[in-house]
Amino acid sequence: MAKSIKLTDSTISVTYSELVQLRDLGVLYPGATYRITDYQCSSSDDDTSVASNKFDILVKAIDTDKLSEHCRALRNASDSYFPEETNFEAWEIWYCLDNDTTRFNWASTSGKGVIYRLIDEFGNDCPYDFKNIMFKRTASWFSSREDWCTNVLGSTPTSDRLFYTFSLVSDTSSEDLSTKQANYNGTKYLKFYENKIEPYYNGTTQSLNNNVFILKTIAQNGCYHNTFGTNCYSNTFGTYCYSNTFGTNCYSNTFGTNCYHNTFENYCHSNTFGNYCDSNTFGNNCYSNTFGNNCYSNTFGNSCYSNTFGRTSTSLQSYCRFSCFEDGVQYIYFYTTQTTSSSNYLQNITIHRGVKGSSSLSRKTISVTEVNKSYNREYGNNASGTLVNWVANA
Repeated sequence: MAKSIKLTDSTISVTYSELVQLRDLGVLYPGATYRITDYQCSSSDDDTSVASNKFDILVKAIDTDKLSEHCRALRNASDSYFPEETNFEAWEIWYCLDNDTTRFNWASTSGKGVIYRLIDEFGNDCPYDFKNIMFKRTASWFSSREDWCTNVLGSTPTSDRLFYTFSLVSDTSSEDLSTKQANYNGTKYLKFYENKIEPYYNGTTQSLNNNVFILKTIAQNGCYHNTFGTNCYSNTFGTYCYSNTFGTNCYSNTFGTNCYHNTFENYCHSNTFGNYCDSNTFGNNCYSNTFGNNCYSNTFGNSCYSNTFGRTSTSLQSYCRFSCFEDGVQYIYFYTTQTTSSSNYLQNITIHRGVKGSSSLSRKTISVTEVNKSYNREYGNNASGTLVNWVANA
C-alpha cells in the first residue's frame, strides 16, 4: 500500500521502494519534493566496487507519475563518513529512479536508482556517483607498470586494488579526496576541484569511464602521477601536471606550463600545451597538438603530423617558420648552425616523402646552412636513397 502523505509537507521523506510505488500508481503530488532516505549506490560492472557512503536525494515530482531527474542532496541521518563541513546543498545530481540497464551499463536490477551525473561543491563533475564508485586496478596491471608504481605508490602491489576517481592513497588503501579535502599543517585546502569527466557511451548506453586521479601524499601540489583511461577528452589541466599517463583517444585537452614527462598513447590529438612542456612521449596518430615556448625533447610515434611548437630560446631550433614536412617523414633531427632571432628565422624548408631515420635512436640529421631566406630549400631522397637538397627554381 502506498504511504499516506500530507500535501502540506514541504519535503516528503520516503524510502526508495515507496517512491517507486507512488510513481507507478500515479499518485505523486506535482511540485512536491520527495526525500529518498535510503539511497545506496550500486554497480554491476566487474571492474568496480561500491562504498556505502550515504546521502539523501531530493527528487521533485513534475506530474502525478513523473519525477524530474535533476535533483539535489542532503546529509543522511545515519551518515558517519562525510566531513561535518560537507555542503550537500550545493551538490547537483542527475538521477534515474529506474535501474535501467539499457541506459546505464553499470545499473544493477537490485539497485536503488542510478546517479548518472554528480557535481559536488568543489565543481568536480563526473557522469556517475564518484563519491561511492571505486575502480579496480589488477595485479597484472600493476606488474606491467612497475616504474609508475614505484614513483606513485612506492612499490608494486601484488593484488588488485580499488581507487576512487579522486584518490589519496597510502600503501594499502585509498580514500576519496574530493570528499575528504586535504589537511596540511592544520590548514584545509582543496586538492581536486573543477575536474570534469564527460559521459562515455557504448552505442546508446552510457558506460563508466574507469578514470582515476591518484595522489600519493597530501604535501604534493599540482595534478601529477595520475592515470587516465581511454577516451579522456576536453579536460583542462593547470600548471605542473607531469608524469601522467594517458590512454588512447585522449584529445582536445589543455595543459598549463611545466607539464612534462607525460606519456600519451595513440590518437591523442588536438591538445594544447603551455610553455616548458618537455620530455613528453606520444604514440601513433597524435596530431594537431600545439606547444608553447621551450617545449623540447618530446617524442612522437608514426603518423604524428600538424603539430605546432613555439620557439626554444636555448636550442638550435629556435625561430622556425614556414616549413613543410610531408607524409612519411620520420626520425629527423632538423636544425641550423646559424644564429636565429625574432627577426632572423629558419624558414621555407620542405622535407619530402620518404625521408626518415632508422629509429628514434638513429635519426637522420639535416643541418641547414642558411636562415631568413625567401626562397625554398628542399630535401628528398634520390633514386639510390641518398639524401639530397636543392634550392627551388635555382
